[in-house]
Amino acid sequence: MSDIKECLKNLIGWKNHYDQNEVPELEPELNESESGEFYQQFHPAMRLDLISASLPENRDLNEYLSERVETGIVQLYNQILIEKKLDSYRKELLANGKVITGSGFSGDTIINESRFVGIRLELNSEIGITVAINSLAFQITQAQTDLPIYIYHSSKVDPVKVLTFSSQKGGQWAHQVVSEELNNLDNGYWIIGYYQDDLTGQAIQYKRLNWHSGFCQSCNGGIDSNRYKAITKYVRMMPIYVPNASLDPNRKMFDMADAFEVPDNNFGINLNLSAKCDLKDFVCQNKSLLTNALGLKVTHLILRDIKFSQQINHIEESLKNLIIRDLEGDTDTHYVNIVTQLSRAVKSVNIDFDNLSKICLPCTKKNQVKYGVV
Repeated sequence: MSDIKECLKNLIGWKNHYDQNEVPELEPELNESESGEFYQQFHPAMRLDLISASLPENRDLNEYLSERVETGIVQLYNQILIEKKLDSYRKELLANGKVITGSGFSGDTIINESRFVGIRLELNSEIGITVAINSLAFQITQAQTDLPIYIYHSSKVDPVKVLTFSSQKGGQWAHQVVSEELNNLDNGYWIIGYYQDDLTGQAIQYKRLNWHSGFCQSCNGGIDSNRYKAITKYVRMMPIYVPNASLDPNRKMFDMADAFEVPDNNFGINLNLSAKCDLKDFVCQNKSLLTNALGLKVTHLILRDIKFSQQINHIEESLKNLIIRDLEGDTDTHYVNIVTQLSRAVKSVNIDFDNLSKICLPCTKKNQVKYGVV
């Protein structure tokens, strides 16, 4: 959920208290508001002095506000999925998609030519599909210490991430868990690989896979071929190399036009991938429609905290009654309680989920994990 929290955390901001001698200025990040709205606008009791007075001694106000916003985001996201009958779309499509299950012959070494080598990944562009790299494996002739592994995206100048890989023994596959989630950034390419100059030894080539056409269909009962087809339904992969002359000296992203496809050479790399239906990116793209619902959600969480606060005696009796009324409703004045207001706000979120992919739309059916290998 870290990505949806990051996406929505500054949708609404907090205004500093008018008397900063009473309540010190908040951390600047809490003041940021992408929508131009602030939580204090959603209820009179959302004043920082009242919230601060309700907190236990030594409870940091900045920390508390950040925590309640994060909780509100997660709960609102789940509430929207349930309301829109999309909760079942959070299904696993591919589990433990290990590309290569065999090993390369130790004599099939790859000459180091000071190139960048790696695997290019193109994600299925349909909305709602997320692909993750669960682990990486390398088959290299010698033990390696802190080999930099670069993850690039074709839309970004700098590497998205640089991992380090180490192994204690050469010649066989060495695995490393990475848990890197990939999404459709501008529908470009992801690239994961290394610079040959960083290698201690040489990579070992695996020759029984053509990354364009897949494995031999009649070999091994078609198991390897079926597994590869299942993986490539969600992500297309192709080994590439970039000549030394085309590389940036500071190892920034290279021009994709300078990359050469090599479908019969894995450069000693193996991937374990998973894919799932996940609507966080889609919801994030429509986050402006969530402003009212998020404001009410966080307001409800905080007012409920105030209602049950052990510091409640510090708050005026009239305010306590107001909070209880707004949480529970008022039959005399026909005031609609905040929970009902929130429910109506969630129902009114008008995101066009009809644009979801045909792969993720059927996720309400049973047995949607398409392929899983150990």
